[in-house]
Amino acid sequence: MYLYIGIIFLICIVCSLFCFLRRKHAAKKVCDMTCEQKCSLIENLLFPFGYTYIKSQDIFSSSLDAWQKRFGYTAFYDHSASHFHMVFDALPVYFDYAGHTWLIEFWKGQYGINAGCEIGIYRSEHLLSKEEYSSELFHAVEEEEMLPLSFQLSHNHLLLAGLNKVHWWLTAFCTGHFANPKDLEMDISITFPNACMASAFTVALEAMGYDVSVCGLKVCFTFHRCHTCHHSCLARLYRRWIQWQNRLLCRFFLWFTRPFTCNLDRVLFLFEYLPPVFHRVFQIHRSSRKVRKQL
Repeated sequence: MYLYIGIIFLICIVCSLFCFLRRKHAAKKVCDMTCEQKCSLIENLLFPFGYTYIKSQDIFSSSLDAWQKRFGYTAFYDHSASHFHMVFDALPVYFDYAGHTWLIEFWKGQYGINAGCEIGIYRSEHLLSKEEYSSELFHAVEEEEMLPLSFQLSHNHLLLAGLNKVHWWLTAFCTGHFANPKDLEMDISITFPNACMASAFTVALEAMGYDVSVCGLKVCFTFHRCHTCHHSCLARLYRRWIQWQNRLLCRFFLWFTRPFTCNLDRVLFLFEYLPPVFHRVFQIHRSSRKVRKQL
């Protein structure tokens, strides 16, 4: 019996030593890289996931040619999001323009260990009735239909990210940062190609109870309190349970990737030390593919 205990103890020591040496090697490898090497490596690693690294803000965002574009959007994505550790406020704005029903949707909340936000632009093949909104599969707009989008994301008045770009799906994700959706605020502006489209969007947004500022073709508003987010008692309890898990995961991520302080170094260290965990972190919206298969 003592022999077995001794063997188990020895195995534990060997495993601990192996983990220590592997961690030390991974940390040294990251520290030895130049800034250019780190940026080049992270871009190559993120490309299959549809994301890019924004060096100036130390955040991650979606790329123009992200694979998620192929799957479009349907309301079922939002309804199933919490099952994939995504807890957010969603604001879908539907309006009719040029023979199509358009959807510009806004999200803010927690995506696993990433606090962030999104703006997505989609349209249907034809005009829809309100009853069809929830079941329709909207397609992401083509390059010539993309719009200049801008947002500033704040958490309890602390600026987390700010982006301004012509895009179909503009996002920002702050890895390791935890936030409840109600504590996040998006200051948003969208520039439309003509007054007719701007007016159609503005009317739809104002009908949902939001104060809108219009300057020429630019429409601005703040997405803080979600006027359209209604969840059942059971759904609220489940979201709180998922958020409790997300908070723990964020804390563990920050502890595990110490003593690195910037997200670029933390994520690269995670890749060098535990590649499967790295892949799991950047499966934000990977659920879209799973959900699409169910439809």
